[in-house]
Amino acid sequence: MIAEYRILYDQRYIAQAIQRYRRQHGSRWLQLPLTAIAVAGLGAFIYMFLSMRLIAPTLTFFILLILLLTSARLSAWWVAWQMRKSPLLGTEFTIQVSEEGFVGTNPHLQSQASWTIYSKCRRHPDGFLLLGQPLTFQWWPDAALRYGTVADVAAVLRARIANYSEIRRAP
Repeated sequence: MIAEYRILYDQRYIAQAIQRYRRQHGSRWLQLPLTAIAVAGLGAFIYMFLSMRLIAPTLTFFILLILLLTSARLSAWWVAWQMRKSPLLGTEFTIQVSEEGFVGTNPHLQSQASWTIYSKCRRHPDGFLLLGQPLTFQWWPDAALRYGTVADVAAVLRARIANYSEIRRAP
């Protein structure tokens, strides 16, 4: 065993993990321009229907505009709401890192994984994000490291995961 993490699986951890995961998608750079175009289009429809005094289509497009502008917050709320129902919420995970892979345990389950299931690793200033297939990811914050060093974990991940990179900016 090279290192050991102890992670409290709570809403703060989940929110932080999802935030790091979503920042890895290349499509997020398109989000702002596409949102601006959609807002302009919906605004044009609202203006057009309002000038024709058509209340129902105006309200429909206004509701769509509100949903578009609040979609990120609605999505975060939905994930948090779904996680509140998880039997794992509030439990502590212990993750033991080795050259072969890692073993994760908590009072309800135990899982073992080799490094081959992860295709990417991103070193953030405050932790490691391991990415596999869509929606398969692990967030290991540095604050949860109880045994070993960040440099030891980085060396193993750099050697075992082909697509390893460091993100220098603050999250």
